[in-house]
Amino acid sequence: MVVAAAAAVAVAVVIAASSAAAVVVVVAAAVVVVAAAAVVVVVVAAVVVAVRLAGYHDLASAGHIILTPTQPVAVVAAAAVGVIEVVVVVVVVVVVVVVVVVVVVVVVVVVVVEVVAVVVIQVTVVVVVVLIAVATDGTDEGGELY
Repeated sequence: MVVAAAAAVAVAVVIAASSAAAVVVVVAAAVVVVAAAAVVVVVVAAVVVAVRLAGYHDLASAGHIILTPTQPVAVVAAAAVGVIEVVVVVVVVVVVVVVVVVVVVVVVVVVVVEVVAVVVIQVTVVVVVVLIAVATDGTDEGGELY
């Protein structure tokens, strides 16, 4: 009975360790994705700030002054850059939200699977021990009590 209980504990520890390792891997991957998204945000923000500090209203104004003096091009460029800035921000926000949701779901699933596996193993060990005790009438082969 002690051996069976020790085996159950050992199996539960192995399951818990593997589940913890899976959580660590998923969280590490999420951190990498979030860090990459943060780098994109910082780069875009740095470019926008640098252009504005240089005296231009936005990226399109800087491009307009450098590339062409025609007003229609500047208007189109301003609209395009405005759209690009919004798309970058939206994409980064969506990526971060998706990563957070995936991490939460994976952690919850891993924890639930771990708990269920431990309970199943412990119940199985108890049932086996009880069946052995019933089958042997509580004694070993020599007739001595457990």
